Parts: sequence; structure tokens; C-alpha cells
Amino acid sequence: MIRSVFLYLDRSYLLNNTNPSIQPVETTGLELFRRHIILAQEIEAKFMNGIMTLFERDRQQYPINASLLTSAIRMVDSLDLYASHFEPRFLVMSRKYYSRLGMLEATSNSLAEYLDECSQQLHKEALRCERYRLDPPTKRSMGLILEEGLLKNQLPILTDQRSIEELLQKKDHKSLTILYSLLDRIGEPSSYLRPAWDKYILVVGRGIIEDEGRENEMVQRLLELKDSLDTFVRVPFKGDDTLAYALRESFGTFLNARTKDRSEMVNSKPAEMIAKYVDTLLKGGARGVSTGAPGDEDARLAHSLEQVLDLFRFIQGKDVFEAFYKRDLARRLLMERSASRDAERSMLTKLKTGVFLS
Repeated sequence: MIRSVFLYLDRSYLLNNTNPSIQPVETTGLELFRRHIILAQEIEAKFMNGIMTLFERDRQQYPINASLLTSAIRMVDSLDLYASHFEPRFLVMSRKYYSRLGMLEATSNSLAEYLDECSQQLHKEALRCERYRLDPPTKRSMGLILEEGLLKNQLPILTDQRSIEELLQKKDHKSLTILYSLLDRIGEPSSYLRPAWDKYILVVGRGIIEDEGRENEMVQRLLELKDSLDTFVRVPFKGDDTLAYALRESFGTFLNARTKDRSEMVNSKPAEMIAKYVDTLLKGGARGVSTGAPGDEDARLAHSLEQVLDLFRFIQGKDVFEAFYKRDLARRLLMERSASRDAERSMLTKLKTGVFLS
């Protein structure tokens, strides 16, 4: 009722008034309220501190009067105090809060738990900015504050090589996806991840090559490792070219490693076992395929042979493979033990095309 009366007076009295010093009643009222009440020293401090307290309690998941906080922010904006009084204090308070939170959470949780906490905090703060209608510049500043407090300040923990290797060993795609996305906010993810990525591939790969007790499973395990690594690059690491290149480089490194205290026969074991695996596939046809794409027998066999060829491309010394392959090929043909002449011809063509055989 009162607002309607003043609105009528504004329209009827000020409509034709040419004196610029006479303002509408609402504008005059807001100015007086701002000057004599809100900006009064003892009131202004309590008012702003109250707003900061509500924000901090909301971040700590204590129940608050959300409508009261929304009204307070709207009042600050209406009184033209947002940029001058509210935002600077809000940003200082937020920086201190997330700096403390980052230190506390990073030192008390595992990397997987900390990554999940960071992801949740970023999401919650974005929703909080929307819910209380904070200005776009404030939202951008809050993003930078969270990145500083939760990510940059805790970068040694986020990029701890042992912790990242543990995530890779557990095939924790969820945590690795979060880690890649968070690191992408503050820099080049591959530069942070590559040391642990390279070491993981070398350690696991060497373990497979040097496991004499499971020598007959070497090629199948290498194929499974390669498929697992490709999945890491494709899913959590979002097709990162640098990490994809590092995969192929590290994979080739352990496959072609030479150890002085081992015989040349042992050093060339991967090439020999790949040749034997190809022989098993070509003799057994689809029956020799333990994994592969669904489909008819020829398609499954072709898919498996293509996988083995991709693995063989990492081998630098092709002479061992060539010797075993030619010997096995002659036996298959002479003893008529080849499951598919078409597969034999296709394999020979691919090997010669790739200059794998002389």
C-alpha cells in the first residue's frame, strides 16, 4: 500500500518536474537508508560479517536461512555496495577458507578421495554462486580462488608419482578422469602425468616380459596391457596426443630392452613369443582366439592377427621373429595344419607391406 502511494506521488509530481535535484521517493529512501543505517560503522561491520558467516556455514554444510542470505545479497546490490563493500570481503574470506580446506583435505585423504572432494567443491561453489545470484566477475574470481587453494597450492600431492601409479594399477578411471580435468584447469595435464605414466608402463611391461613362470601367456598379457593403456588414453586422458605418444615410446622401450647379464635369446624372447602366438592363431583359427571382436570366425581371426601385428610393430629387431615365423609357416604348409589359407596370405601380405619380412 505504502509503495503504491509513493509510486503514484512519483508519477504525478515528478513526471513534469524539470529540477534534476529532486529524485524519486524510492531512490531517496535507499540513499538515506544506505548512508545513515547500513554504512553506520557499528552496523556495516555486523551486516557484512553476518553475510560472510552465512556463506561459511553453507560451505560447511550447516543449515542456514537461504532466503535470508539471498535477500541480504539483493539488498547489498540495491544499495550499490556490492563491488565496494561485499565483493572484496567475500573474496578474501573465500581465499582463506579454500586455502585451509585444501591443506586439510590433501593431507588427510588419499589422492582418489582428495580428487573427489575437489570435484565436489568446484561443483558446489558454482551452484552457490548461481543460487545467491553473485555477479559474473565474482564467479570468475571464485573459480580462480578454488584453483589456487585446491589445485595449485596442492600440486605436489596431485602429481605425486606413486599415488598416480596406484590409480593406474587399480584402473580407477573415475579418479583419473577427474585428475586430468583438474590439471587441465591449471596447465598442461600431460606434463604433470607423463612421469608416472611412463614409469607405470615400463614397470608393468618389464614384469610381464621377465615373468618366466607365465612365459606362454606373455603375448596375451601384453595385448591386454596395450588395450588397457589405450583405454586410459581414450577415456580418462581424453585422447591426449602427448600421452598417446608416450605410451608407444615406453611400450617400445621395455619390449626392446637389452640386459647385459642376460643371453641374447632371453633378450629376444618377446619376438619369439609373438611368432609362436601367430602360429597358434593360424593353426587354430577362431578356436585359437581367446579375445577379439564379435562376429564370424574369419573376422575374429583377422581382428586378433591385426592386434598381434600392432604389438609386433614395436619390435625393433625383426630377425628373430622372421626366423621363427618362416619356420612355423613351412611346417603349417607342409603338414597342412593351417586353419585358413586366406588368413595365411593376408598375414604374409601385411608383413611384406610393412617390411617385416624380407
